[in-house]
Amino acid sequence: MSPENIKELNKKPLLVGGPVIYLMSKDIRVKNNPSLMYAQRLALENKLELKVYFNLYADLSVRSYQHFAFMIKGIEEVSVKLAKLNIPLVVSTSSEKDFLTELRKNKPCILILDHSSLKHARKKQQRVAERLDCKVVTCDGRNIIPVWYLSDKEEHSARTIRPKINKLLPLFIYKNEIPAFHSYNKQGDKNLINCNKLLANVKAKHLTDYKPQIIPGEDAALDVLGRFVNLKLDIYQETRSDPTKESTSLLSAYLHFGMISPLTIYNTVKDMDNNAAFIEELVVRRELADNYCYNNHNYDNLKGAKDWAQKTLAKHLSDRREFVYELQEFESASTHDKAWNAAQTQMLRTGFMHGYMRMYWCKKILEWSSSAETAIQTAIYLNDKYQLDGLDSNGYAGIMWSITGIHDRPWFEREVYGSIRYMNFNGLKRKFNIDSYISKWLPKQS
Repeated sequence: MSPENIKELNKKPLLVGGPVIYLMSKDIRVKNNPSLMYAQRLALENKLELKVYFNLYADLSVRSYQHFAFMIKGIEEVSVKLAKLNIPLVVSTSSEKDFLTELRKNKPCILILDHSSLKHARKKQQRVAERLDCKVVTCDGRNIIPVWYLSDKEEHSARTIRPKINKLLPLFIYKNEIPAFHSYNKQGDKNLINCNKLLANVKAKHLTDYKPQIIPGEDAALDVLGRFVNLKLDIYQETRSDPTKESTSLLSAYLHFGMISPLTIYNTVKDMDNNAAFIEELVVRRELADNYCYNNHNYDNLKGAKDWAQKTLAKHLSDRREFVYELQEFESASTHDKAWNAAQTQMLRTGFMHGYMRMYWCKKILEWSSSAETAIQTAIYLNDKYQLDGLDSNGYAGIMWSITGIHDRPWFEREVYGSIRYMNFNGLKRKFNIDSYISKWLPKQS
């Protein structure tokens, strides 16, 4: 890993004698985890204990129960791997205030946090940095090139960020890293995680019926990557926009929960044939999305759009809408459009929606909502509640691209959309066999 992965959140000193503490949150893995590697490096250099914490404060105001189950199973697997390295993983279910008290009792030398570009996580991390006596840093393990190093501004589009990525990428490609056995920890302090016991503490405000189509955990993520490389990568560029081909990598949820590093994926595919389209999505589009959320705190509302988009949507706010649906109708897949209902049903049943249908799904929410702001909030609510990769920079950037045209340009003007890029059912028919997709997810209606 590179020193540029590390960013200080306060100017406080390293405290002598206490343990190095890594607060895992966004990167639930052992392999290629920059936060973990930095934590162990400091601990070994200073002959200190190393502790890993995870604060599972289960507030399900947005997330579904299945998201927590997926995450906790991944934590359980990591705890076993760390125990073999003599590194304890402690899971707390305390409130933020009580958890800070727990940390203070340890008198840590330093606290290392996983980076997030989302504003609520950043505010929480800043509060921790202000209230602890020790140095607090954050480490970017979400991106290959750290978001603060790649660019110091909100990039206009993939066209403007791509040259910066191509220039800097070779500096951040290092060999796969796995932490060593930590001899400065007390022997036998294993703290293995009981997944079922943790799940019992989760209040299932949003207990949904869907069953994720992928198995959680770091090992499962590596298996999914292997299957994609062996069976799908060759046809990915040609078929990635066709949801009936099922050629997507299915890695987005693993990337969201940090169960696999984008660097691990990149190192696996970089020397293979037919990899250009996949690397564009893995590196350029993901890092563009993180750049947007890091530099624009309005990534989840209409103010996050460019001026031209705000003006064109305001101009067409009073346009007649042929259909206007309420949140409950969207959520229950009760629109007049079979293709949209099929996409919503896929998400309701699996926690996953194909990327091309996700664009159509989002643009139709704009078309059938009373305003663009209402459409943004509807799309965010449904995406973050059901998509296993929800509450993510990619999701917010995708929604804002679809509804407000970020990272895009003005198109031909039309009702409701204004100059925002348009999609319709006939476009789906030209692109792939939409009837086959509908028949799979809505067999009674096809």
